[in-house]
Amino acid sequence: MNKASSGENAKALRSQYFWLVLSVMIAAFMSKLDSYIVNISLPTIAKSFGVTTGQISFTVIVYLLVSTSLLLLFGKMGDRIGFKKVFIGGYAVFTVGSLLCGLSWNIYALVASRFIQGAGGAMLVSAGYAMIPKFLPREIVGWGFGLLGTAVGFGIAVGAPLGGLISRYLSWHWIFLINIPVGVAALIVARRVIPDEGKTDSRGESLAEFDIPGAAISFFGLSLLLLALNMGDELGWGSTWIIGAFISSAVLLVSFVVREHSSPTPLLDFKIFRNRRFVLSSVAAFTAFLVLSGHSFMFPFFLQIEKGFASDKAGFLIMISSIVMILVAPLAGRLSDRLNPAVICTVAMISSAASALFFSQTLSGGMVALVAFLCWFPASAGMFQPPNNSQAMEAAPAADRGAAVGVFTTIGSFGQVLGVAVFETVFSHDLCSLAGTGTADMMTASHADLNHAFSTIYVMAFVLCMIAAGISAMLIAGARREDGEVLLPD
Repeated sequence: MNKASSGENAKALRSQYFWLVLSVMIAAFMSKLDSYIVNISLPTIAKSFGVTTGQISFTVIVYLLVSTSLLLLFGKMGDRIGFKKVFIGGYAVFTVGSLLCGLSWNIYALVASRFIQGAGGAMLVSAGYAMIPKFLPREIVGWGFGLLGTAVGFGIAVGAPLGGLISRYLSWHWIFLINIPVGVAALIVARRVIPDEGKTDSRGESLAEFDIPGAAISFFGLSLLLLALNMGDELGWGSTWIIGAFISSAVLLVSFVVREHSSPTPLLDFKIFRNRRFVLSSVAAFTAFLVLSGHSFMFPFFLQIEKGFASDKAGFLIMISSIVMILVAPLAGRLSDRLNPAVICTVAMISSAASALFFSQTLSGGMVALVAFLCWFPASAGMFQPPNNSQAMEAAPAADRGAAVGVFTTIGSFGQVLGVAVFETVFSHDLCSLAGTGTADMMTASHADLNHAFSTIYVMAFVLCMIAAGISAMLIAGARREDGEVLLPD
């Protein structure tokens, strides 16, 4: 097949599967939007309920814990009963959770409703990411993941400003209630455009044989680990609560591993970790998300405290990054359908490393250098994610693709949580060392000390990105399936 006919065939396939991908895009957009739209409205909600900052923070923490800790469970459930059922169920649960959030009369009702909403989000993400490589022809898998990247970037870009507008001109209840018509419409579309899968588990395992105890152990083990990472800085890494959470998490996760090795129907088949391509892609994603999350957390402080920008101007500048990612992600996805994804990932992470090093040396520069970094870094990150997602899912065994998605997305989520902790800890330690004190206060630190501390974390980002680049480079020569089938055209 010549290049012209191949291009026409890919175009026809993209048109054929557009509505299916759009359904998954809406899910990715809603789950990401909900994280950012709520954050900006937290002060308003706290004032409405008359609660403290610590109390209102649990509305965010619960959603994070549930939506991350249940990814493995719902991914494996998709392997059992079909991804379409889990996906449509996810829309239903997420929409009901949103309705309950909007109708909440106190903080306890809101936290409980966010638990339900988080479960729906986990169902949508785990099933949605698995359906792209399951239903799309291989020639357009990268395109599908590229559009998912666009949906995620769009959710991030509009979340904060939309939440601010709704809270100011309507009511905080509407940041949840707007999900209802979108969720209902998306559910109807999903039922019509997603193919029925029929019998999905060739091994004859039924949902009745599902490893419920293993699922419970993994949920509580992962939740405690996430809770410790998320609250460690606030409560103190050496506090009894945090140390207890880490120890309890370790005990539960070790118990989970022991149980899964002896279970006839394990929630997680550890054979997946023998797949070199899947493991290396997952580790590269973990490292990349760690950097991206740490940067996203620290960069607003740089703009507002070090540069002295007002919050609205800082928000506009940050939005530039989201727009760049929205534009780059689909291009990267389509490119990965034609070239070796590992090559694209390697180049993207080298570019990310170079941008981080550039920023660490131009912190005192003017707007030109700042805007250059705001375009360069997200463009590199946006170029990495769709190809890396594509090669990880292509490497996963078809019979366990749901479980593989659960593992892959859970690893990425842990990278995001750990990124905040690592970047903040390194920044504070550097600031303390410069000030010669045991505590660090950004508001009173000198510009020289702040510049040094910010430079330190972006030099660290350079090192981490180069590590991710090295991991991706190890996959360049391995663009073949485990059964020897060539993934890329000769």
